[in-house]
Amino acid sequence: MRSRLFPTLCLSALCLGAVALPAQASETRVQPFTLLCDGTVRSVIFNVTGLGTANRFIQGGDFSITNPSGGVRFLQMLAEADNTKLIVDMGFQQVRAIGQFTGFIQVTPNASGNLPVQVTGICMGGGSLTGFATVYFFS
Repeated sequence: MRSRLFPTLCLSALCLGAVALPAQASETRVQPFTLLCDGTVRSVIFNVTGLGTANRFIQGGDFSITNPSGGVRFLQMLAEADNTKLIVDMGFQQVRAIGQFTGFIQVTPNASGNLPVQVTGICMGGGSLTGFATVYFFS
């Protein structure tokens, strides 16, 4: 009896896992950005696309700096360009920051299924700061 039970349980677990994969409960959007490094506050707004029009939940985000130039003073990523919807922030001289919530930020994409995300920060040393902003959604 035991010899049939173990393979049956393994096959059941495999089937349940295969059924859950197509649900795509989580989505990620990555956007490159560039900020001028002149010591003043700079912002760039980009649209996260293809979200549909229903309410969405952001579960986190991260920054990865590919060209630190003169150095980051701070960076913030805001959903809907709203100061109360901070996704992740980066401090002095960091090149990577990750923010994962124990809860969610609820957002509403526009009629085209786009969500504006704002990256604001200061960097020093001239030139420009380049990096990637990633937003993690829970559907």
